[in-house]
Amino acid sequence: SLCYVHSRFYKGQRKQLSKSRFLSESGLVKGESLKLTKKSEFRKGDLVKHKLFGIGRVQSANKSGKAYKLKINFGGNKKEILSSFVQSV
Repeated sequence: SLCYVHSRFYKGQRKQLSKSRFLSESGLVKGESLKLTKKSEFRKGDLVKHKLFGIGRVQSANKSGKAYKLKINFGGNKKEILSSFVQSV
């Protein structure tokens, strides 16, 4: 049987967790719950601006708790940043 937790204690703090990608890749998970979620305003290929790193291109956007975690390429320097720290260009 496969299972996962929604949150756990990590370094003394409760952290929200996302499902492992291996659950869906295994093909053993029958279905997802039907939840309506707000989609990220950022999509793959969008240009964004960060105060410290400058302008970058979004490579992916994944739900992380209540926010979205973006993988952004800043001219070869790849970072994972929460969507609240960047703005669309």
